[in-house]
Amino acid sequence: MEKKIRKVLMIIYIVAIISMISASTFAYFTYLQVSNVSSKIDSSSAKINDLILFDIENNIDINANEENFGQNMASLVQDVGASATLITEEVKDVTYKYNLFLDINKNTFDYTTDAKNAEVVLSVISPDGKEVTEIDGLNYISVTDAKGTVIKGFDITNATGRFFLAKAYEIRSNNNLNTVHNWNVQVTFVNFVTEQNENVGKEIRGNLKIEQTM
Repeated sequence: MEKKIRKVLMIIYIVAIISMISASTFAYFTYLQVSNVSSKIDSSSAKINDLILFDIENNIDINANEENFGQNMASLVQDVGASATLITEEVKDVTYKYNLFLDINKNTFDYTTDAKNAEVVLSVISPDGKEVTEIDGLNYISVTDAKGTVIKGFDITNATGRFFLAKAYEIRSNNNLNTVHNWNVQVTFVNFVTEQNENVGKEIRGNLKIEQTM
């Protein structure tokens, strides 16, 4: 039987462009380590009273090849964490807001099945442990891969643009000195029973960002 796929190249670029190596077979998602500080200054004491730290924790590296992405094999999944931390010097109740969004500026992936089933799926878990099921501009879907695993999330197979995973999301001290919000963002390259050779050499370029807002 003809091999299902020999190599797949998917790249999410952040700020610097990462060169594609022709000899490699990668589905490569990379998120820049972000550390963005916003502060509120008390002019009478000249001290930082409130500090908000934003962080994108790690890279996503999906290497798809004939050994791990063949027929009847599992889909390729990796996670990236994003966090927002509110630090106060005194016990008080304060609230700030932030946005978490994904900018996809280039996407050459396409559907390989007649039913146009999602090939690349984005899943998001909020700090309260709940799955995000609504993102403007993206369709929430459910697909089943070659192993019978049901994958739920947002179809980003050929999506481009800015997509807010969280918009004006509140972080509140609630009379604690430290409050931490942890987000889990998961990208799945779905392995179907059908051939997906049409996506050989395709790529996605984009940024995952978190920033304070009003």
